Amino acid sequence: PLLLSVDDSEVNQQAVTGSLGKHYVVHTVMSGQEALKFLETCSDMPDVILLDNMMPEMTGVEVCRTVRKTHSKMELPILMYSAAGDLKTMLEAFNAGCNDFMVKPTDSKLMLAKLKVARELRTIKDKSMGA
Repeated sequence: PLLLSVDDSEVNQQAVTGSLGKHYVVHTVMSGQEALKFLETCSDMPDVILLDNMMPEMTGVEVCRTVRKTHSKMELPILMYSAAGDLKTMLEAFNAGCNDFMVKPTDSKLMLAKLKVARELRTIKDKSMGA
């Protein structure tokens, strides 16, 4: 499965690739704009997006809102994560259309479990559509 990891931190991207690379083909981008460009031009749509919220220029919430204009939660699951775990931040993320939210630092086993659930929802949708 293909995971699109969107985070402006090289350290976080290395951690994601290191902990999830055994289970996913991880494609990393460093900004929201790069993520949207990738989604417009990719030949294979990711199975799931792991999206940081706190990024310069375009926040994860803004990216999520933009993606949701063309892709439903079941078509393209988005798991957001952020160092800010306050209620306001989480509600903004869910209202923007994310499937789930995690607070950094996130345990890799928990992240894998949440990614698996998100992918299972997509699989159910694909089967119901006859794909």
